[in-house]
Amino acid sequence: MIGLIPGASYDKSGQMMEEMLQRRHLAPAYGRKTPIAPGRHDPLIIDPLPEILHTGHVHVKGITSYRGVLGINAGAWQSQTSYQKQIYVNPTPALAVVVDLQTLTPQVIDFNIRNPVATD
Repeated sequence: MIGLIPGASYDKSGQMMEEMLQRRHLAPAYGRKTPIAPGRHDPLIIDPLPEILHTGHVHVKGITSYRGVLGINAGAWQSQTSYQKQIYVNPTPALAVVVDLQTLTPQVIDFNIRNPVATD
């Protein structure tokens, strides 16, 4: 989706989750770089809407809320690789997102420090 949306970047993973929710699809770019086999049923359609949309792959922590859906992009545990540097990806290593499932309140635990502390 980064290549489809003007101004999009890997650093804005929350924006990408909002775009997925607006389109109600996890991979709305059929036939491009995402190989999807056509079929009678599309398992990537977002229906019904979830309470939490959890994504990954871009290695950048992101938290967003779009029309009542909490969006979380996991981030990574690995620091920037040489390949990521070439394509301008700045990962956010060692940040874990924990969600209170009763309130859907996310907290970030920073494992980059000696005594990890949860923050908003």
